[in-house]
Amino acid sequence: MAQTNSAHEQLCARCGRCCYKKIIVGRSVLITPFPCEHLDTDTNLCTIYYRRHELNGLCLSIEEGMKLSAFPAGCPYVDAKAPPGYRPARDDWDWAAEWDGFDELADDLDVSAKVRAIVRKRGPYAPPMWVETNARRQREVARACSSCTSRDLVRAERMGCTQESGAQKPAPATCVQQQPGSTDVFAPRSRREHIRGTISQSGDPS
Repeated sequence: MAQTNSAHEQLCARCGRCCYKKIIVGRSVLITPFPCEHLDTDTNLCTIYYRRHELNGLCLSIEEGMKLSAFPAGCPYVDAKAPPGYRPARDDWDWAAEWDGFDELADDLDVSAKVRAIVRKRGPYAPPMWVETNARRQREVARACSSCTSRDLVRAERMGCTQESGAQKPAPATCVQQQPGSTDVFAPRSRREHIRGTISQSGDPS
């Protein structure tokens, strides 16, 4: 039986990692600290979800993302849909070692001035924003469901059940749905060699 769109979207864990810009270095795809301009980093929700492919032509479908290794290890889409030999995107690269090339990388990825300023202000040693968002959400879910099983916690977390009363927390008006089934832009092919040369100074991550 074909998977319905609703069931398909329930695979999304809302970790946000696939919505950060990526580059290809050697045989590896690296997740950069720069989120897509349309990602609400406080919720890991897409602000243009229903029109994402119309408004962001570089937003990839699940199928396209799988072909390009855009999804990281631990992503439910990888577990359910990755082809044999799939190489997950890496989210463990030490970007502090590359901070001198911050503007060059941001230019190559067409990062907006607003996002660039946010990431720069956080500094080279700050964890990616998705790390902090996921940690906060996990704490909120734990408070809301202190006696729940692990399965209950996952279900509640996906529902947005983050208030201590256990009531469902509505999604923000600009983020009316999860961010399933898409991932953000890779550096254009014409720029990858340049980026690879910059990053490989610290060693080939492959």
